[in-house]
Amino acid sequence: MLTRAELKQRAKDSMSAASTHPVLITLVFILVVFAASGVLSFISTIITSAIGITTSIATMDSEIPAFGAMFAVLPISIIVSILSFGISCVLQTGYTSYTLKTIRRQDSGLEELFAFFKACVKLFGLYFFVQLFIMLWTCLFFFPGIIAAYRYRMAVYLYLDHPEKGIFECISESKQMMVGHKFELFVLDLSFILWGLLCMVTCGIAALYVTPYVQLTNSVYYDNLNYINTPQPQYTETPVAEVE
Repeated sequence: MLTRAELKQRAKDSMSAASTHPVLITLVFILVVFAASGVLSFISTIITSAIGITTSIATMDSEIPAFGAMFAVLPISIIVSILSFGISCVLQTGYTSYTLKTIRRQDSGLEELFAFFKACVKLFGLYFFVQLFIMLWTCLFFFPGIIAAYRYRMAVYLYLDHPEKGIFECISESKQMMVGHKFELFVLDLSFILWGLLCMVTCGIAALYVTPYVQLTNSVYYDNLNYINTPQPQYTETPVAEVE
């Protein structure tokens, strides 16, 4: 396994060699996520306000509180939350795919962010069950939740390499892959604490560099771990025919 210094150096080298700079991709990624969230929130607010006004007018002369408005608004809030989560899953997968291709020195650009909308249902399920399992382990105690988060950390990467695999297959293989490596990845995450503080001090501006740097390092970690766990072809010496 590569050392932390080697993992980070490979990430930096990949940033320098990228055809489309990761800072630009990160900026677009952040803007699109915020824009999508803002649009959905605005639409939700408009609809719920309209329902509230309509219900208030209809019950103005009634002494019965307008409970109907609450039951009408609840499904809208749920739908907006589902759409927001789904869009976030697709964009996050696209961003992860970009970092993975970048560290593998494959051509990738802005189009990678939007390349997985056709798989939105499967990605929704993958992220949903990963978060559900983490939440269930967290209910037992805080530390099992942290362990679970690292246990399923590679599920998305496994999907990107093997999109034909099922949701639970990716989750299960991530669990197997991370056996004996969870603390190792935890320490790698801790090594970015000072970078996180820099983002706070600069009011998030430094995140345009730190985010791709961290994500690329994580992709290098997965690629190296995947190589270690994949059986490599053994060299066999071809016998030389005897000369008569």
